[in-house]
Amino acid sequence: MLRLRILVPIFSLFFLAPGEIFSQGYRERILHSSYSPKQLSLLRSWSYDKEKLLAMSKASVDSALFVSARPVPVNDLANSFVEGGFVDPVVLKRVSHFEKLIDYYSRKYSIEPNLVKAIIYVESSANPRSISPKGARGLMQLMPGTAAALGVRDLFDPAENIAGGTKFLHQQIKRFGHIHLALWAYNAGPQKVVERILPLTTYHYILKVLSVKLMLDRGLR
Repeated sequence: MLRLRILVPIFSLFFLAPGEIFSQGYRERILHSSYSPKQLSLLRSWSYDKEKLLAMSKASVDSALFVSARPVPVNDLANSFVEGGFVDPVVLKRVSHFEKLIDYYSRKYSIEPNLVKAIIYVESSANPRSISPKGARGLMQLMPGTAAALGVRDLFDPAENIAGGTKFLHQQIKRFGHIHLALWAYNAGPQKVVERILPLTTYHYILKVLSVKLMLDRGLR
């Protein structure tokens, strides 16, 4: 019953217009109006098994991006995403500056280039000098300890950062066997996946990365 109560408000997003769904503020209002304080607490700290995580993340992405079931001209779709405030065309253009590096390392580690682009968009807004409050650095926001283990010396060098980020993502995909779980590990750390703890911020992260990826898959540039 709990699983059903969690999924119902997510599926209710199916009926929203594309421009509405991609507003971060709108998503937050939906979240807090749809879940009880107890459910929000569970979303922040509950230990999920693999099936529950995949059901939640797939349902949210598939329903939020219901346009795949409703054919929409690419130009209209792009306008909806931009006008809805979900994507910043300036950031997308910055991401494109690193396209050759992204393509090279995506091929090397057998990862879809648009997934790497989406991670860069969400993680750093394509700013190679970005530093997070927790100390993650560069385009793909690698922590210094993780970067050192991956052989990355200069976190602010786009080539090294993308090389390290794609290698780490490849490791998580190979370890956990699914992109949703790999993104969970990328954002929260592999140990959180092992412990089946899905922070609410990580749930949002999975949704946003996969949403941006699907937009790129559909031709938004």
